[in-house]
Amino acid sequence: MFHQLNVASALLRGGRFFSALGFVLGIIFNTSVQAQEDYLSPELRKQVEQLKVEAAAKPTDARNVLERAPIIWEWLNAQSMRGEQFLIDLPLWLSYPIGMPDEPILPLAIRAIDNAIRELQVKEEHPQAIGTITVDSTGPYEVNSHQTIVQTYTVGSLGMSEGGGLLLAHQLMADYGVPQTKDASKADYLTIGCSNPDASFDQGMYRIPSFIHGVYPGTPLSFTLKGTSLNPGDTITIRYGDRSGGSPGFLMQSSENDDFQLPIYVDIEGKRNYFTAEWPGINVVGGDAAGANAVVPSVVAIGETFDLAVRTHDPYYNRASGNLPTYTVVLNGNPIGEIDSTASGSVRMSGLSLDEPGVYRYELRSDDGNIATMSNPVWVQDDPKHRVYWGETHGHTSYAEGQGTVDNFFRYGREDGLLDFIALSEHDAWMDDWEWSTLIDAVDRFNVPNEYVVFLSFEWTAKVEFGGHHNILYRTAPGRERVPVQTAPTLSDMIFGLRENNDPTDLLVIPHAHMPGDWRQNDPQLGKLVEITSMHGTFEWFGNYYLQNGHQIGFVGASDNHEGRPGFSGDSSTPAFQHFGGLGAVLAPEKSSDALFDAMRNIKAYATSDAARIILDAKLNKALMGTRVKFSPKRDLAATVMGTSPIDTIDVIKNGEIVETKRYLTAPLESDCWVKVSFESTSEHGMRDSPRGNRIWNGTIKVANATIEEVSIPGLRNPYWEDATIDPENPDTIIFHNETRGRGNTVLIKLSNASNDTTVKINLDRTMESGITYPIRYRPSPFPKRELDISLGEVEKSGYYDIALEEGRFTDHVGLEIFDSAGKMDQTFSYSESKATTHDDYYYLRVTQLDGSRAWSSPWWVGGDPPR
Repeated sequence: MFHQLNVASALLRGGRFFSALGFVLGIIFNTSVQAQEDYLSPELRKQVEQLKVEAAAKPTDARNVLERAPIIWEWLNAQSMRGEQFLIDLPLWLSYPIGMPDEPILPLAIRAIDNAIRELQVKEEHPQAIGTITVDSTGPYEVNSHQTIVQTYTVGSLGMSEGGGLLLAHQLMADYGVPQTKDASKADYLTIGCSNPDASFDQGMYRIPSFIHGVYPGTPLSFTLKGTSLNPGDTITIRYGDRSGGSPGFLMQSSENDDFQLPIYVDIEGKRNYFTAEWPGINVVGGDAAGANAVVPSVVAIGETFDLAVRTHDPYYNRASGNLPTYTVVLNGNPIGEIDSTASGSVRMSGLSLDEPGVYRYELRSDDGNIATMSNPVWVQDDPKHRVYWGETHGHTSYAEGQGTVDNFFRYGREDGLLDFIALSEHDAWMDDWEWSTLIDAVDRFNVPNEYVVFLSFEWTAKVEFGGHHNILYRTAPGRERVPVQTAPTLSDMIFGLRENNDPTDLLVIPHAHMPGDWRQNDPQLGKLVEITSMHGTFEWFGNYYLQNGHQIGFVGASDNHEGRPGFSGDSSTPAFQHFGGLGAVLAPEKSSDALFDAMRNIKAYATSDAARIILDAKLNKALMGTRVKFSPKRDLAATVMGTSPIDTIDVIKNGEIVETKRYLTAPLESDCWVKVSFESTSEHGMRDSPRGNRIWNGTIKVANATIEEVSIPGLRNPYWEDATIDPENPDTIIFHNETRGRGNTVLIKLSNASNDTTVKINLDRTMESGITYPIRYRPSPFPKRELDISLGEVEKSGYYDIALEEGRFTDHVGLEIFDSAGKMDQTFSYSESKATTHDDYYYLRVTQLDGSRAWSSPWWVGGDPPR
């Protein structure tokens, strides 16, 4: 207002009275309209105007930030509802002074908050000031291909001062090429140009206050304008993968995404205050077909019709594009039809039915002979009392540190993840009000009762010492408010906040382990499930910590995928996300929101790793999992397991300890045999801290007195982090690399001419932990070099040969077993106990398949009192 009146005074002094009078009257009129239509409340408007004055007089510091942050939080959310975007980490930085005023405020956070005041002011007073960014083509581009992508920045209404410029950031969860400007013949060569011939740019490195966009090696690149200022409408062109000097182009990332972005921040004032523009989205699609995932319902009634869904994927588990195969579908050895996938990588065969009870699996064979796969089991029952439904309760998009749109997340879960239910648990620490309202709208649009159930969710993202990360699921979406870490910084604050405006029966609070929830605290009405497996690894101990503290909780698996790929989240080049994502199984009578939500709240759920749809039908004293049964000294546990790979072991866990193990694959030593070498590391840390990271297993396996015929890694292999090949120069030696966190990876070796004198020598290199979730109090320590020498005679004698590796306060394991390669995928199991029993004992089952995939039942409790 004052700036506009000063302009009017200048006009008056120039003698142009009538023009100036009209200008002033227009300002008065517009100001009056603005006051009537102000997007801020009167009280917030007063606070904002005072903040502008104070911030111009004094920068933000560790003292005044405590008063400024709550105002900025409200101002930010109000502008977000008008479509404005800001530094993605700004809500996170605001959470500390708003909710945790006694915590030290990082200088990076103070800088972000100080910059935000100016950005909010500019965007409010000059809506067109930031300018626009466009891209020459939105694709589609194939993963891992080299391309040339041109982004053009058009200068906004305030122009760009000399000394301003652009900053090129890098998405945290992406593995595309790192731009470089030094060698025009190499990949990822980048050039910059301007429509103003007087403009030139100095290149440098400058870190913006961003965890997500400011920490990637080689970025952020800054380009500082010199020689001239730029006028509104001038353009700056960034060419990623400029091929004019022989560069092959810019390397695209390896994961498909509908909204791949190359973030550019804009400094229009020459003060190193980089503003956020709206970035165009680019479509990245999968490559050539390398495999397929076939999915059928887990439980159907006799004669009930159902679909067989088939998704063709490339080597990185993206939906394949290009030349796609036709599949022959086989049941019980007989072809029953074809599925033509040439038009789409995700197709269905409808109208299937089965007339006899039992367990069935459909085989698929591609017409070119390159792909052969098998569906998950379908259990046909006369009168099913409940079905097994599969879902995702934890995943992310670009609303936080991930990638992709909300719409694509839900669409992927339905068409690619082939899920029954889904929740997008976006981090509250990065979410604003517009994003929350958009999420509520998307839940309503994508939810299809009895077909595809979508739940509203968010991830409460507190530091470990304040309670750790928890996913919050709502029964219904309309009118729900999140309880974010900005205003509820501790676990008890969050619980009280949820209870204040919601019926407890409409809520689920699910902690997870890699930023571990506080197992000492759990609201018995809200905390019904614990996530024990995800792309971070496996954390069975985490569930036991809750159980041993008296909490009556069940288990669920999820992906925590950050690339917008829920339900079938395989590879990741990021060390912290290198395991195949898990799933949650829910036992419910129908596929409705209420039935699924009630089943989860009643602990009628279980967890699987690797998106493996293992059917686990188990009862303790004739009660379903998740039940507290009447006290009896006699406990009879009976289970039927229907797997997606041969069943290796079934373990009974009582009060956190294994009390029974049944092995199904152990075989006698023969001249032609298969040997399984397993590597497993614990992720348990033993205190309130982030878990151990990935143990790196790197080295060789040398076989003497036998011939190596074949070597393979079973299951869904991560091509970035798992490899086992015969050394081309030494055919008796296998070179391997894998990483484990809380579970095992295996190498399968086919031998000929084997005998008791055959030895397997495992040489482990010295390695370090990787993929650690910070902060962590125990620093990673090196794993020493080791040599393990075992004869197959010893392996046969013990059945399963286990080598315990003491690593300080932790114990990891290497195991060897001669196994039956034609093992059964369906097994029945029973266990009885009548001694050394007491009230409040808990039991659960753990199933391990040959391919390494696992399933965990939720527990049973015997006698005792439930928490209240």
